[in-house]
Amino acid sequence: MEDFHEVSRYESLIFLTTNTKTDILNKDMISFYKPNKKNSGAACSLSWNAKESAVYISMIKQYSWNDAKRNGSFKENFNNPNAKLNFKLSIAEVAEIINTIERRTEFSGYHGSPNQIVKFAFKPGFNPDKTFRGLSFSVTKESKEDSTDKISILLGFNNGDLIMIREFLKVCLTKHCENSIKENLEKIQSKSNNGSSNKSYKKPAPTLDLDEPEAENDESESTDNAADNGEEEIW
Repeated sequence: MEDFHEVSRYESLIFLTTNTKTDILNKDMISFYKPNKKNSGAACSLSWNAKESAVYISMIKQYSWNDAKRNGSFKENFNNPNAKLNFKLSIAEVAEIINTIERRTEFSGYHGSPNQIVKFAFKPGFNPDKTFRGLSFSVTKESKEDSTDKISILLGFNNGDLIMIREFLKVCLTKHCENSIKENLEKIQSKSNNGSSNKSYKKPAPTLDLDEPEAENDESESTDNAADNGEEEIW
């Protein structure tokens, strides 16, 4: 019997010794565990951050394999910076991943910050009879100062996994849109209240704002130079 356990929403990622594939108890997080006997497996968690109205992805490498129990352990790598990574998806990337799952196509992304670079890619995989097997997911994080200081993690999502990821991301996308609408309505209401309390207030004439939007601190763009899939058992 699979041992489902709750993952604390206050930790970015906690993986216990278990053969559980999916954590379904935490409504703000969905996790996938993919250990294998070659000890090349990985685990991945997608979580919704309500405060930032954003989706985070956390990944960790498999630490060991128990052949007698036929399960893998991840918890020993929780404090190992060379065996785990964490990054934030833009809301546009969330939408692109949903589209990638539904259309079974490739999608890759790039995030640059002052200290590091994160590249990720979804690529379709096929069975020997050419039927769709799922999407592989590869992520590489490397230092901008030292390109040899990097970590790459790879795992595969089967059809069932992809349905759960799609539905989870759809909920996150809806929450983000609802938050945006709420914030805009509050701003409009605040301006309206300020105007009605100030007798000398005059409604300004409508203007057309042609200024470019401010760039975000995090560089994010599509790229074809994401991590290689390799030949590991990822499914």
